[in-house]
Amino acid sequence: MISKILNYFKKPKGQLLQLSSSEMQEKLDEGIIMYDTEIVGYANREIQWKTYETIASLIPSEKSILDFGCGRGDFIGWYNSDKNTIKYTGIDFNQTLIDAGNKLYDIPGSQLICSDWNKTKVKADWCININSNNYLYKIPGFKIVSKKFQTPEYSFSNAKRTIEKMYDCANEGVVITMASELVNDDNSWIKFNPGDILNWARKKYTNVVIDHTIFQNSFILVIYKTKNNG
Repeated sequence: MISKILNYFKKPKGQLLQLSSSEMQEKLDEGIIMYDTEIVGYANREIQWKTYETIASLIPSEKSILDFGCGRGDFIGWYNSDKNTIKYTGIDFNQTLIDAGNKLYDIPGSQLICSDWNKTKVKADWCININSNNYLYKIPGFKIVSKKFQTPEYSFSNAKRTIEKMYDCANEGVVITMASELVNDDNSWIKFNPGDILNWARKKYTNVVIDHTIFQNSFILVIYKTKNNG
């Protein structure tokens, strides 16, 4: 058991979110899925909490949140630890992570759902997506049969589709973090050109902000939903 856990922590970050359902279940049995930070894309807890703090600072207090790619739903666990409870819905493709989150968090007003977020009908004041587009998920029933699914063109198209869905589900705005190809040297991440994302978003929506100064390897895209947008 010890050797298996040690070998697990030697895996490059990014491979961890691409485990199959059976591999995820094995890690859950080992207790790793419940508490590890790398399994949800963070090097350590401090970075994870600082990321959540930054995202929360962009959203007015007491607003409902729909979290795209929520993993275990750690965001609401962090938020509820020192703030008032909000209405929170987390969506993720991975049932094992959702099961782990439901064991960890029993918070009034929150729910975790295993679903394809592109098909969700849930609405919230704000939609967030924290680094979920940086990884190529193993989606149930979806098999990668071509290298096209790992090309920049596909990644950009998929990111736009996700942002459009988030916008449709949001009453007030969207916050999404994405790995930047300008500074990110982690080859396990899918990376995006912030200029391309910004140019596309500004053509489609009116009130768009991008920030490349907060995180070392990522940028934040914020879209405020107004009557004049899209």
